Amino acid sequence: DDDDDDDGHVLSGIAKKDLEWYRSRLHSAENALEATNQRLKMQKESSVRMHSFRNREHMQLIKANRQLKKELAHAENGLQTLREELESKERQMTNKIELAEEELKKLRTRSPTVSPSIPLSASPTVNINNDDDEEVSSSVPSSQAVGFFTKGDVIGCESQTGVWRSCEVLEVGGSSVMVHYIGFHSIYDERILASSPRLRKSPPQTDTGAPTSAQGTVRSGIPPQGIQVTQYEKPGSSSSSSSS
Repeated sequence: DDDDDDDGHVLSGIAKKDLEWYRSRLHSAENALEATNQRLKMQKESSVRMHSFRNREHMQLIKANRQLKKELAHAENGLQTLREELESKERQMTNKIELAEEELKKLRTRSPTVSPSIPLSASPTVNINNDDDEEVSSSVPSSQAVGFFTKGDVIGCESQTGVWRSCEVLEVGGSSVMVHYIGFHSIYDERILASSPRLRKSPPQTDTGAPTSAQGTVRSGIPPQGIQVTQYEKPGSSSSSSSS
């Protein structure tokens, strides 16, 4: 009987150890399961946050794409407008160049009119009558050009065709003055000796007026002294040529 009791105690001790070991394994498994559940929970929350972040990023990308499309459309419209304006300006410049080339061709086919050279010792009093038989005042000695004429004066000038017109003094230098025929293109600006009988202090009482718009708008520069360029109608041409 004692032996049987000893055997029972041994078996009981083994069973208890086995039970403790299984309990320990079960506890470890429970802990592992809990840790796994925690990790799964954290991963799920991270996934939700990532999904939400991606959704926000996606919406922001959609908004940015829409804004870029609007700006691109606006830029394309502006570019098209600039192209049209550039094409219009190119056409205008082409037309102006063609007109200038035609006028240049006409100018080359004409012979320039040379103003007669007047010596400085010319008579200081020369009477010249205009088309209306009005009395013309005497010319001015070259030595008095600077004091007699001043810049901005409106004086009388006889054009190269013999018609007296109103002129503005542009420049006074030495023995000559630079004049501009009022109402005519600046291409007719002319430098005339102060002693020339073609100048008088007072403008004419009558003037045939300014040229028509068909006489051009291109400034070709001031003709040199003694040369009168005849690209357009001369300041003294007849009314029939002015209308052409």
